[in-house]
Amino acid sequence: MATQIGQMAMSFTLNLNPGIGGSKCEMKYKMKMQNHRFKLFGSKSSVFSGPILFAIGLLLIGLFSGCEKEELTFYSGSGLRPIYVTGDAFYLIENQPPQPIVQSGSIFLKDTFLFIVDLGKGIHVFGVDDPAHPVALTFIRIPAINGFTLSGNTLYADSWSDLVTIDWRDLYHVVVLDRKTGVFEPILYPPQYSGIFECVNPDRGAVVGWEPASLEKVRCRANQ
Repeated sequence: MATQIGQMAMSFTLNLNPGIGGSKCEMKYKMKMQNHRFKLFGSKSSVFSGPILFAIGLLLIGLFSGCEKEELTFYSGSGLRPIYVTGDAFYLIENQPPQPIVQSGSIFLKDTFLFIVDLGKGIHVFGVDDPAHPVALTFIRIPAINGFTLSGNTLYADSWSDLVTIDWRDLYHVVVLDRKTGVFEPILYPPQYSGIFECVNPDRGAVVGWEPASLEKVRCRANQ
């Protein structure tokens, strides 16, 4: 794992223009963008700040990665079932000891710190003073996270449908500054997965992960 993290740190690149996967996806993107209204600030200004760009980026991720989602009448077999979190556990954002990465997502290199998303769980932070020998420093628990960005000492992340703003100046004691609810459309399918899954029921809580299961008469399938 340390070798893999070191390779990430040494060869870190940022791609702001991912390719679009075909005309069908492009058409859905255009239709959704025409009908979408950002709930975050409600401004018509053409000058975008960090959190607005972050909101746009997460919206595009959701549109593109979900454009091949299908629904079946019924399907039974091996698949994935959502893992939910509710109540106070959903709102708890805190530092925890370093832990293994389960399903990595976006990464961000800031000075000598490497931030790596663990989808649905939080952000791993590594010290990369020596990129060949990264040191795990802390884990920031953010339930139902899919992406984040940094602006100075402020970290912006999604948590299900919410946008949370976090002060990380004290890396080992992060502080939640703000939570805006209902900013994003939550992602209702397993990331980086092709196959059948139990459809998400938002009334049961926020999805923080997926587990293998034997499914009966489910209607959702992803083809990513």
